[in-house]
Amino acid sequence: DSGLGYLCNGDSMFHVNKGAIAFRIDGVLRATLRDTSVAGLRNLGPAGSELCGPYLGGFSHPGATLPGYGGSMVRAYSFAGSRDVSVDRAVATALETSAGSIVGFDVLTDSSNMAFTAAQVRNTHAGPVSAGMTTAPATEHGFHVGVGATEVTITGSCSTTKDGFLDGTAVVRGNARGC
Repeated sequence: DSGLGYLCNGDSMFHVNKGAIAFRIDGVLRATLRDTSVAGLRNLGPAGSELCGPYLGGFSHPGATLPGYGGSMVRAYSFAGSRDVSVDRAVATALETSAGSIVGFDVLTDSSNMAFTAAQVRNTHAGPVSAGMTTAPATEHGFHVGVGATEVTITGSCSTTKDGFLDGTAVVRGNARGC
C-alpha cells in the first residue's frame, strides 16, 4: 500500500549479495598469493526469496554483474577489478552449499593480467536446488572467468568439480587430471 517494494538480491545497505567468500581480492594492483588454501567453506543459506519472483530471467539487482540470486553461493577466491595478480599453489577444498553454486576461483568484471599456476579445486558439493526454486540450478566450477576479464592464464591447475571450467559462456570439461 505504501508503494515501496523489495530490492532483491541485496543487503540492508543495497549491496549485491555475494554469498560466502574466503579470499575477496577487489581493486588490487600487483599482488601475489602463494601457498594459500581454503578448506571447509560452507554456505547453508537458502535460495532467493519467492517474494522477488524468479531470479532465473536475469539480473535481480541493479548492481549485479551475474544473473540470479548470489546470496547462497560459495566462492573460495574472488577477484574483481584487479590487475597484475599472480596466484601460485592455491588450494580450495571441501566447499559446500545447501542451495547455491560453487566457484573455486572466480575472476570477474574488469580484471586483467591474472595468472593461476598449480591451483586446485577438490571435493565440492553444491545444492541441491530443487525444481520450482527461484535460484538457478546449483553448479560447481573450479574456475570461472567472466566475460569482462582479460588476459587470464590458468597453467598446471586442476579441478574435480562436476561442471568444469567456465570461461565467459563456454564450459571446458575434462580438467580433473592431476588433482
